[in-house]
Amino acid sequence: MRRPFIFAAGFIMLCFFLIIPLYSQEQADEQMAAAAIAKDNKRYFLPAFAEVLGSNGLLFVFNRFVARFDFSFVTADIIAGHFRNPWWWDGDNFIINQFGHPYQGLIYHTAARANGFTFYESLAFDVFGSLTWELFTETDTPSVNDMLTTPIGGAVMGEMFHRLFLEVRSPLALFISPVDALNGVITGRRPKRGRSNIYGITLSTGLEYELLAVRWRGSDGPVISDIKHSGAANLETHIIFGNPFEQQSKTPYTHFELTLGGTIGLPLQYSINMISDGYLFSFSPIDTETKKLSTGLSLHYDVFSGSFINYFNEAIDWTVKYQQRFTDTMQMELKLHAGWSFLSGANMYIREEREYGQGWNFKIFFSIFFPTGGIFSADALLYRMYVFSQGFLEHTGETGPVPGMAGGFDILNIFTLSYRRPVTNSFFIGISDSIYGKFRTGTHFPNTELWTNAVRLFAEWRF
Repeated sequence: MRRPFIFAAGFIMLCFFLIIPLYSQEQADEQMAAAAIAKDNKRYFLPAFAEVLGSNGLLFVFNRFVARFDFSFVTADIIAGHFRNPWWWDGDNFIINQFGHPYQGLIYHTAARANGFTFYESLAFDVFGSLTWELFTETDTPSVNDMLTTPIGGAVMGEMFHRLFLEVRSPLALFISPVDALNGVITGRRPKRGRSNIYGITLSTGLEYELLAVRWRGSDGPVISDIKHSGAANLETHIIFGNPFEQQSKTPYTHFELTLGGTIGLPLQYSINMISDGYLFSFSPIDTETKKLSTGLSLHYDVFSGSFINYFNEAIDWTVKYQQRFTDTMQMELKLHAGWSFLSGANMYIREEREYGQGWNFKIFFSIFFPTGGIFSADALLYRMYVFSQGFLEHTGETGPVPGMAGGFDILNIFTLSYRRPVTNSFFIGISDSIYGKFRTGTHFPNTELWTNAVRLFAEWRF
């Protein structure tokens, strides 16, 4: 069980070594940014430290004295054991691990950002908040994957929502980043807001038909197939912060894109998806009237969670975003991401193990805008994970990680074709077809194939 410690420590050290050359420049950029947090551009350690520990304390009190969850009944002996015993990879509920823990990290991150710390400085608060939670607030053995997902997922989500908070000039900002808003009430410091950095927002809703097909080999040898049908309602938003094609900055997340979507259908099934990318640094080698291109290193946090497919991916990619204008109303956009998935995880469909690994990812988003003919888009997302560890068996009462199950790989492929027809300048109607393919191969259990085809009719508003 020493390998998880080596992996975790090595990854965190790698992150900090990578950002050292950029750190001094980021400090200068942050102090000059129009959306600076504190008007005096100072850093306030004690409020940030108190908000991180206070958020952990409030959640612990709720778990222990209100909800009375078994895992919250910690003792001094249990805490001491957390320092002595090896950590492991857990297999807790997918939504808790991949949305709940990053949201805890979001609280840590925005507590630091609201008090004047930069993106990279705030990572230290993210790590500290996660570490204290794992060691002092639960009876469960501390989790290696939580210790990695909470700080990184929290930094990604926290930075995006922190910057969106600065864009909103109404009480609705409270719902975007509660800690930013609370910090302003407690300290009396208000954010300095400049011109809007929102490049575009789309909101769509529609109805879709889903067809699910699964194939796996049973314990007695024959191939088993399963086919399911469902109808669902869908809601999705896509936010672009900063101009994607004109970026030259060493300040992380001066540009990012965030897609959040969900479906619910009958027979009862659901899905919640998040796709995000943000530049850590970028430059623009092409900038003319008709052609614009930005490129740089980007951080990604993608989650697909639902009744059939559960997969998450944390990645460092090299990104290229290109726009070409043919006429005033006709243009093409191409966005490419490719790189290292430093932590991925998936649930199997047939068996309930959680699997963790590393690998690579490739994402392409292509759109062409016609003067009167609408918008045609083609997207492809490819993820490949080489499995190195399994978590708990879910819902079986297992008391430790699944032994001897590492090996093999998971693949998730998503292909989407869509067409939008304009009704007004900001309102569109459209149709899309998405194919999800998930594959699992290994030596310890049968291979599994899962295909989902979703055809959707939707209405879309662009702001």
